[in-house]
Amino acid sequence: MQTSAPVSGELVLLGGGHAQVAALKSFAMRPLPGLRLTLVCRDINTPYSGMLPAFVEGVWSERDIHIDLPKLAAMANARFIHAEATGIDTDDKRILFADRPPVKFDMLSVNIGGRPNLAAIDGAAQHAVPVKPISRFQHRLDELVSKGYPRRIAIIGGGAAGCELALAFARRWLRDAGARPDIFIFARSARLVPEMPPRAARLLHDALRDVGCTVQCGAEVTTIEDGALTLASGDRFECDAVFLVSAVAPPAWLAHSGLTLDAAGFIAVGPHLQSLSHDFVFAAGDIAALSDDPRPKSGVYAVRAGPVLAENLRRFATGQRLRR
Repeated sequence: MQTSAPVSGELVLLGGGHAQVAALKSFAMRPLPGLRLTLVCRDINTPYSGMLPAFVEGVWSERDIHIDLPKLAAMANARFIHAEATGIDTDDKRILFADRPPVKFDMLSVNIGGRPNLAAIDGAAQHAVPVKPISRFQHRLDELVSKGYPRRIAIIGGGAAGCELALAFARRWLRDAGARPDIFIFARSARLVPEMPPRAARLLHDALRDVGCTVQCGAEVTTIEDGALTLASGDRFECDAVFLVSAVAPPAWLAHSGLTLDAAGFIAVGPHLQSLSHDFVFAAGDIAALSDDPRPKSGVYAVRAGPVLAENLRRFATGQRLRR
């Protein structure tokens, strides 16, 4: 009779983000004897954010863009806990919850994403539809469409996600409602997608203009009310729906975790995705802030971090040198 190796360590994966999915896949393909895995996540299915614009357009179904976390956890022989964390106790190495006992760990990997920074704009909590978390965005979008396709749409955020969302709205509205909506994109930056090369950004700007989008760069939205928004300049724009595709914020409880955070409150990590203050804690995706190489809060960077996170969790557990 074959017996399992004695448990010598507890690795808890907090959150089911893109990097964590890669880690689970790695442990499913190459189990590490003696390491017990636990996945803790508030969601049963996790969406792949890069497929969201095509989902909005109607190319992909809801099932297509989601990953079944309990199934993936089972493949990695990990237990799955469906719960939302309310804290991390780094002194006693525990994940805290509001409605269940704490979960102990020896190693911790955090990939919980960020939350929409609704406090940055007056009225955003009441009148804007944040794109994150995606599960709530889907519900809010369905509600809007069920009442009739909005004719004037405002998108706050001039990054790649906001621009892709605008193009998706234009195509879906044309197909399903017979006409494209009037779409206004408001970007605080001097140009769209500042991380892109200037020529690529110009081509994107042209594509948006071709489908009827109006782009306002250097425009800071200060107030959102029912049916309108106001810029710092005092200009006011009427709109039927406002979508927030801008900066995210960390959960408030992270400030009490004892972890070293960056100025915005995200977990500060080095090039190995290891916490600067607690070597047994790793973080990736929106919740992490690379101290020596800041990156935009974008799903593509979480995907790229996945293999590094998976390998370094394995290496740390076995006492090997970490990789970049």
